[in-house]
Amino acid sequence: MAKAGCIVGSRKDGLGARLLMMLNCFKIAEQFGVEPFFYWPTKDSVAINMEHPEKLFSDQMMTSRFLSKDRYDELGRDAAPLWKFLADKNPKRLKRHLLNGGNLLVEEGFEIVLFPWEEDEAVRGTYRSYFDQIELVDILKERCSLVDETLSKGEAGSVAYHLRRGDILDTKPWMHTVWPSKVEPDEYYEAHLEKEPEKTALIFSDCQASIDRLQAQFPNLNAIGDIAPLEGLDPEQRDFLELYAMSKVDNIIAPILSAYSTAAARISGRQRLRFKEVLSDAEMTLANAKAADRLLNRPESYFGPSDMAHAYSRVAVHLATPDGYGTASAILETIKNEGSENAFIDVFHAVSQLHEEKWGMAAGYARAAAANPNIWPDDFVSARSVEVVCYASSGQRRKAGIAFREAFLFKPLSQDVCLAGTHLLLNFMINQNNFLPFDGPILRQLRLKATEDNSSTYLVGKVINKKLRKDLRSVALDWHSLVLDGKASRLKDDQAQLKKMRDRLDAVPEEVMFKHALAYQSMKGLVQCYLGDLNARKMVESAAEEQADNPLYAMRLADVLLAADDQKGALRILRGVSKLSQDNPLYVHKLGLVLSEMGKKQEAADLLGQAAAWDAAPAKMLGDYAMSAYRVGDGAAALKAMQKAFDKVPVFGKFQNQLARIRNSV
Repeated sequence: MAKAGCIVGSRKDGLGARLLMMLNCFKIAEQFGVEPFFYWPTKDSVAINMEHPEKLFSDQMMTSRFLSKDRYDELGRDAAPLWKFLADKNPKRLKRHLLNGGNLLVEEGFEIVLFPWEEDEAVRGTYRSYFDQIELVDILKERCSLVDETLSKGEAGSVAYHLRRGDILDTKPWMHTVWPSKVEPDEYYEAHLEKEPEKTALIFSDCQASIDRLQAQFPNLNAIGDIAPLEGLDPEQRDFLELYAMSKVDNIIAPILSAYSTAAARISGRQRLRFKEVLSDAEMTLANAKAADRLLNRPESYFGPSDMAHAYSRVAVHLATPDGYGTASAILETIKNEGSENAFIDVFHAVSQLHEEKWGMAAGYARAAAANPNIWPDDFVSARSVEVVCYASSGQRRKAGIAFREAFLFKPLSQDVCLAGTHLLLNFMINQNNFLPFDGPILRQLRLKATEDNSSTYLVGKVINKKLRKDLRSVALDWHSLVLDGKASRLKDDQAQLKKMRDRLDAVPEEVMFKHALAYQSMKGLVQCYLGDLNARKMVESAAEEQADNPLYAMRLADVLLAADDQKGALRILRGVSKLSQDNPLYVHKLGLVLSEMGKKQEAADLLGQAAAWDAAPAKMLGDYAMSAYRVGDGAAALKAMQKAFDKVPVFGKFQNQLARIRNSV
């Protein structure tokens, strides 16, 4: 019998993400009866104070659980990533993988690992026990005991605030993005401190000046040094002590996404809270009004223009009303005059001009933001989405459709892409020639709930109504082979998202369902097939047969066959689709990919090259041809195509790496 595999965990970022990764490893290892091991990157870390794990963990733990780089590479070489098993309905496949000697690579460090067969609350309550398996150095054990002793004295309850500033404000690349925003205006903290003055309050921050400012206003607010001595602690030990103290309070109030505070919450077995959950609407409105007034009239009270820019990013959505447009524009002008260099600020300038219906100026700012070499991928696609709405609103429908296709195929799950697409759909500003083949009448019925995917976004206000968002996932599901974003390209394997898509299709009004029966049947059948319903294949087949001149329905049938590992059947269908569509590049590209998977390299390269010759070829189409040409030895064609792909989406790291690889070999 083969020796059982093991759990191999690693992350390159900060302490919170690394600790949560470790807890996830302990949990999975206990579930499946195997051993967990960790690789703690030091030289290639993207976070500070991560160079010396031996200052946190005991010698025994360092020896028994931590891996050298060589050993990590050896164990991880053939390891299966955890995400491949996260949609499984039961543990059988992962158990078989581990028992047969396969290793599991765990890099998840922003949330607890929850399998479909597990109950959320039951799992959350176990993470304190996994934390107890971490063996600390003596000085940390001593200081953690002092934290326990101090916090146990409070009778009115306790609350911890996580205030992020530091590297977010002045260090590349973090200063250049608001996604996901980790900065909350000081006014939010003030509002809650005023609301619950009787509680033992702790503040944790990477910015001592912020702590000093709030402690001057609220003398009873404690920092870590007020509840346990910091003498003799190295920076990484202090960070760990703060995280431990945060995990011991009753409530943690933190920014929208922070692995540090998330790890503390998971150790405690509780959820983090956000200010919008602990402050009333009236209290939030007042706090935002105070923040806007400070941004406009007291710029000197901030640490600098980057501090102002990040604070504005949180207030902007509350100024996205006709009464707030003027204030927003004035604040942006003030931030600009103060010298902000944040890459995202031009996106906000674009949105401000959009609200005032100055389409040309708005599009100019959006293009400038997208061209900024420091722009982050999520802000890049938001800038492109703003640009799309500008083109559509100024009557440039074809330009809007093509620009939207590029934005959509980069990150179809982006909220700004969703909002821009909704705007085009509802106003009939998009057609299949300029975008992608889709079932419009059905798509217009697939409405997102207000609580779904309610992440930070730029596109709000009178031009865009967030309540009308449509679910564009079905288009991403059809065209997953052209999607760049990894998560979106794997929608066909995401059981949770597929179930949501099925539920939305079930909610389509009967009159629409009957009027567009084949479209509904084809789309619903595809989703059902990906969910494992073998009988649903008949729905897709029937729609393709009844409307034999619709290449989209035939392509869906090919996808069903591919999901059933019938490559030959899919190839037969796709050859017919290519002829039916008169060699539409979108379908020719799909045919080329299947041939490539079947090992027919030269034929695949020829067809992918035919598709990539299209003057409106999307980035993924160009990239696929580049790599196909590279594999058959046509370096010059590969370099030319990959350069075009990179130029379309310069923030896509994979293209950057592939371009360098091709250049070095030509």
